[in-house]
Amino acid sequence: MDENNVLDHDFGDVVEPRTVPADTESELRIVNVRVDSDKNGYPYMMPFFEVINDPYAKEFSHFIRLPHEEQSAKEMNRTKYRLKTFYDAFGVDYSRGVNPSEDMPGKTGWAILGMKESAFSGEEENYVKRFIAGR
Repeated sequence: MDENNVLDHDFGDVVEPRTVPADTESELRIVNVRVDSDKNGYPYMMPFFEVINDPYAKEFSHFIRLPHEEQSAKEMNRTKYRLKTFYDAFGVDYSRGVNPSEDMPGKTGWAILGMKESAFSGEEENYVKRFIAGR
């Protein structure tokens, strides 16, 4: 490519990014993790994934509520169970403190994916139906 002409590209090999078919068991890599608070001030974590075996698959995210003091015992258990399932699927060592932005990017794990219409773009996107631990 001529560095003086940034428009000098061959686009003949371009593939439109796509979703993985629903109910597909896929190996994922964590690309990035956001930790923040929702509109009610409750903490959450949102990992962003890429599908390892499909270079043309769109990246997608997954909302994970984090435990907090205002949850009932039932809600707390459900929140911790979902977080533990995610950690187990990606081999995250939760026996010590976890720093998501440092400890998680690059980790790989398995999940069964679903497909839905994005609330933001209206396009199809993948989502995690279920994480698979011990794979």
